[in-house]
Amino acid sequence: MKSDFFLNSIVAAFRLSFMGLVAIGCLAFPTAALAKEGDTFLCTIKAGGVVEEFFPEVVGIKVGSDTTETLVIDPIINYYYGDPIQAKLIADNDARLSLRWVVKFTAESGRTVISLRYDLMILKKDMSARMRTLNSVGDSREFTAPGTCEPAEW
Repeated sequence: MKSDFFLNSIVAAFRLSFMGLVAIGCLAFPTAALAKEGDTFLCTIKAGGVVEEFFPEVVGIKVGSDTTETLVIDPIINYYYGDPIQAKLIADNDARLSLRWVVKFTAESGRTVISLRYDLMILKKDMSARMRTLNSVGDSREFTAPGTCEPAEW
C-alpha cells in the first residue's frame, strides 16, 4: 500500500509541474453544464491490487476548445514527457465529460516500445470517475479503476 507521503509528494510535484502553476482552489462547476475552455480538474484514481501499477494516482485535466488543445498530466506523463500532453475530448454533455489520450514509451532508438491508451469518464452529477487503460499494440486486456474528480484552478 502506498503511503500518504508518497501520494502527497506526487500531488506536490504535479502541482508544481503543470504549466508552472502552483495553487489549487475550487471552482464552481454547474451540474448540468458543458465544460468550458480553461476548466481544470484534478482526479484521484483509486486502483488497487494487480492493476495498481497501470494507473496514475492523480490526473490533471485542462479542457480546451475547438481551437485549443485539451491537456492532461499525471506523474507518468510528467516523468516521461515533462509537460502535459494532448487529449481528445470524446464527450461533453449534461451527464459526462470523457477524454482519451495515449502515452507512448520509446526506446533510445526512438522506436515506440509500448503505447498505453487511457480513457477517463467523469460523471458530472457526483464527479465520480472511471479510468480505463489498454495496451494499444494488440493486447486485448483492459483494466479499469474508479476515482473522484474535483474542479481545480491551476
